[in-house]
Amino acid sequence: MRLIPQQIVEYDGRRGVTCPDFMNCCDPDETPVVFDGESSFRGVLTASLTQIGPEQAVPDLKRCGAGRSADCCIFLTIGPRGAECARFSSLRYTLIFKKDTMTAKREPTTLYPGCLLDA
Repeated sequence: MRLIPQQIVEYDGRRGVTCPDFMNCCDPDETPVVFDGESSFRGVLTASLTQIGPEQAVPDLKRCGAGRSADCCIFLTIGPRGAECARFSSLRYTLIFKKDTMTAKREPTTLYPGCLLDA
């Protein structure tokens, strides 16, 4: 059974976060994982993943680059609960594919909190 998106996992000494498989590329016994330092996911056998817990990225408008044009993270969204990180959510691919038409251009590959800009 596949893990839900936005879960921190470890596999083969590497840490990553689960994400949606929007084109159903993975086998049913695999979970899509984006590993630290990478921009795309790869399917990993779910049984071989160690689940750490939910990602719980806490966006910070300043450190995510709000108001900094191209330096703003493309995954920073504003929703009913305020600022949200959509990096590994169901909006992930919508934002990636819209990047060319967005003012924001930064697409971090480092996992949270390393993805945040220095204040």
